[in-house]
Amino acid sequence: MDSSINQTLELCKKILKENQKFIISADLDGILSALVLQKYLNWQIVGFCDSKNTVWILPKEKKNFKEIVFIDIFIRNPEIRCIDQHIVCKDHNHSGEMYSSQTKLNPNIQNKRYAKRKFKEDEREFRWKYPFGTVHYILACIETLKIDVKIENKQSQFNNVKVFDLLLRADDAAFSTSYKYRRNCKIWWNWLKELGGNFTTTLADYCLEIKMDEAKKTQDILKHEFKDLKCKLRSKDANFSNQLVENKGEIKDETLSLLEKISSSLNFPKLKLENYYEPLVGTYDRIATYREDKIEEVFNRKDLFSYAFTFYYGPGSMHGFSYTLFPPDGIPNNLHKTI
Repeated sequence: MDSSINQTLELCKKILKENQKFIISADLDGILSALVLQKYLNWQIVGFCDSKNTVWILPKEKKNFKEIVFIDIFIRNPEIRCIDQHIVCKDHNHSGEMYSSQTKLNPNIQNKRYAKRKFKEDEREFRWKYPFGTVHYILACIETLKIDVKIENKQSQFNNVKVFDLLLRADDAAFSTSYKYRRNCKIWWNWLKELGGNFTTTLADYCLEIKMDEAKKTQDILKHEFKDLKCKLRSKDANFSNQLVENKGEIKDETLSLLEKISSSLNFPKLKLENYYEPLVGTYDRIATYREDKIEEVFNRKDLFSYAFTFYYGPGSMHGFSYTLFPPDGIPNNLHKTI
């Protein structure tokens, strides 16, 4: 067995246990991941995160951050568990250190992918990162635990979009596979197929048959549908953090409509939610990736909550390292309540 598969399996046994509490990113990838974890592992959602400066959490859970699993968000604290797919290792040496972590389930960590290349043809650097959504990784991880995943590829609740196409919209998995990242995507689909089971294989094979124009058409349809459901205007990924901000943490009808339309599409139970999630606000910023000195300063901060390398080359690299601070110790608390 590939060492990365074996490492992932062992971490799945430790992290993907039944009846856990979790916080998700407030977007399509987070929603889909939440529906899967609730259905197959009976996880309980206790909050949301905008992947920038705000965490919304059930007030009764504010003192329990180390008991909560964060989904689609990397958390720096080594005691807090998270499942995500971001590039979080600076370089080859850092990836070796992170590989031994027992709380971070991330395909890039388990496959020793990192931001800065070690040599010219380095196939572990940023360009060769995991290119799909957290939900696709979670589905394969659940299957590696011998849990039978069944999702029917029927018509979804979204106009002319099938369920698999909705699933593959998360983090642009279909578009990436059909376009210029195809070679890397094939490598990663093969890895997920080895990790997962029948459903992962079916989804991967379906994705590999999608043409670029078909993926773009699905993108456009869902973008308009999400806009009609009052998601962020420029968002293509059903980001509903704007609704949480406007409603001051209350779950209102527009948010429920979005979540229920997605759960109904998958024929999964609705997400079990409470009425109010308290907003805790930290500080969010971005740094150019060439500013290695500044990035190192951020890594050395005790109040570092979350970070990721979102770009490393090209124009995006000018703001390619993003991070969130929650003083004084990197854990949200009453000091960070909004006014």
